[in-house]
Amino acid sequence: VHGNERGGLEGGMRTAEDLARAATDGGKVVDGVANYESTTGRKPEIHSYEARELLSKQAVYLIDFNIDGWAIGDVWSTPPLPYSRGNSFGTDLNRQMPTIGRINPDRNPLQEAEMIFGHRFMHEVAESGPGKKMAYGADVHGELTSQAYVDVMYPAGQFDSVDHRRLMAIAERTKSVIDATLYEGIAEESENASGGNDAEYPRGVPLKPAHWATVWDTLGYTDTGFIGDYMATDLGVTGMDYEIMFNHTVPEKTWNVYLQENHITATRGIIKTAMAYALFQSKEFNTRNVTVDPKGTAGYVFDPKPVTSRDRNGAGTLPGPSENGIGANGDRVRQRPYRATNMKWFTDTSKLMPEPFVPMSTRKIARQRGYLNRLDTLVVADRARPRDKRGKVASPKTYFKNMRAWVERGGNLVLTDRALRALHKMGVVDKGAVSNIKVYQPYADIQDFEHAMVAGLRPNARQLVEAAVLGYCIGNECSPMTVVDEAAFTDAGGHVVATTGDGQVSVGEIELGKGRIRIVGGALPRPTEEYDHRYGLRSYALTYSGLYLMENSIVHDVPQLGRSAKLQRTL
Repeated sequence: VHGNERGGLEGGMRTAEDLARAATDGGKVVDGVANYESTTGRKPEIHSYEARELLSKQAVYLIDFNIDGWAIGDVWSTPPLPYSRGNSFGTDLNRQMPTIGRINPDRNPLQEAEMIFGHRFMHEVAESGPGKKMAYGADVHGELTSQAYVDVMYPAGQFDSVDHRRLMAIAERTKSVIDATLYEGIAEESENASGGNDAEYPRGVPLKPAHWATVWDTLGYTDTGFIGDYMATDLGVTGMDYEIMFNHTVPEKTWNVYLQENHITATRGIIKTAMAYALFQSKEFNTRNVTVDPKGTAGYVFDPKPVTSRDRNGAGTLPGPSENGIGANGDRVRQRPYRATNMKWFTDTSKLMPEPFVPMSTRKIARQRGYLNRLDTLVVADRARPRDKRGKVASPKTYFKNMRAWVERGGNLVLTDRALRALHKMGVVDKGAVSNIKVYQPYADIQDFEHAMVAGLRPNARQLVEAAVLGYCIGNECSPMTVVDEAAFTDAGGHVVATTGDGQVSVGEIELGKGRIRIVGGALPRPTEEYDHRYGLRSYALTYSGLYLMENSIVHDVPQLGRSAKLQRTL
């Protein structure tokens, strides 16, 4: 989609040639290389298919959205000019998708003809697929420098435990193929270009063929409107963005066979791996074989108030840079209806549990001393003491007293986001020890990878939430988190698992009586209406790291607590 990032176009053309030849002369396509241990927790099953078999079952579309950006830099261009990132109007077409969540008000999605057509075309393709979805969507980009020659960038969206495992699988399978096939001599090319074998490696020379992580953890920034995100959330079973190194602006005006070979090889790996895995992805992970098992009975404090386009705040900030409902192109913007609540994570996850989450009433917690005894684990997400479903307020004194007593009897209390303030209300830490902070995106620097709360996470796990799809702005003062002063936390007997900033605990565990309190300072924040969200809001947006933290945190079983959740489904 970016005209000055040529590797995807070169690689796509060569992949089409490969497939045509292999369909005629014979040739296999694989969905991975057995050179890694899967983050999904399941040993990957690698498959090899004849190309003609794949092509008999699939339609593969290779699209160049940005004709202007390509043509302006080509050999017949007069005068000769560099390739252009945007189209002839200078618009970055990659920011043009109608993203659910926060929209940058300085641009209007789908304002350019290329993306109006592209959006319609992609939906037509999805409509023709099984379940009215594409099997897969890949958005190939280029970058100048990185620690890897190919960055596999995990999409932002509302993904449940099945979705995340499929996304993790395609990311690591693609990495395994690129790791095994990328031209080894490219490192020498980089060193020679920097001054010869005796010179120091310049900043940004990659250390590995491929790497995968969230966009922010990969590039150091993020945005909304990405094509890869849109394909992964609204069009495909899975989808991903990719960045190929040395594939941006300057290198593409000259032909370097080693660079181009890597651009082509990387693109081949992206497309062919996705083609092969498309036949297996729904078999490998689905609602019948993915289980989230808390061992005991798990419940959550039910917050009945969603964020909607019809609530008192309405649509919040009106779309448009001047907050008057007028978009960047001068046209009036319509607000799409929405109903979003972080409670949806519990209902979605319940479908994968042996016994579903039990919704718990704040008023009953406050009024009935033994009400929580039916649970082994209780999750309080963002609001520590929401109103009950009738709009009634629970007494804070008895609510937090009964909650603490239940923990001391052996319960596992999981607090996320602003609900960490319950630590003060329960008398575990002093009032000033808990703080609400703002960050670029919710993140945690893990200090103890041996702890059960972070089991299964990779060493580069960091970002916890994709806050922009919940409506939050993007910047260092945008995304909400809650943290606990480290000294106060450890004085209370707490074990620090991760921090967000110096001396600020965001993930950890405190033993209290026979039970424990686990904190996750950024996981399930309520969506916000404060910014332009003309296409609506998502309900939750855990990254794979945030998801594993939540799945691990609810695992708890004690003999004296918990009963069958089937008997406790009503508030």
